[in-house]
Amino acid sequence: MSQRTDTGVLKRERIRKIHVMLQGAGDVELSRFIATIEYQMGLTPIKVREYLGVLERLNLVEVDEAANTVREVKPV
Repeated sequence: MSQRTDTGVLKRERIRKIHVMLQGAGDVELSRFIATIEYQMGLTPIKVREYLGVLERLNLVEVDEAANTVREVKPV
């Protein structure tokens, strides 16, 4: 019997893993972080940026393209 993978669950798990990787890491070099996610999860750079965008809209991370950094947003 084949096992069906729910793509929504997989997406949520990947986004959470990216968030966990950034927790407590301080300023992380964006381009290197994207490459790390590509290597570890097999995602394209476009998909990594999409997932970072979700976290950014949730105010969980801050992406600074000009400074090439991504960081966790600490609750106030």
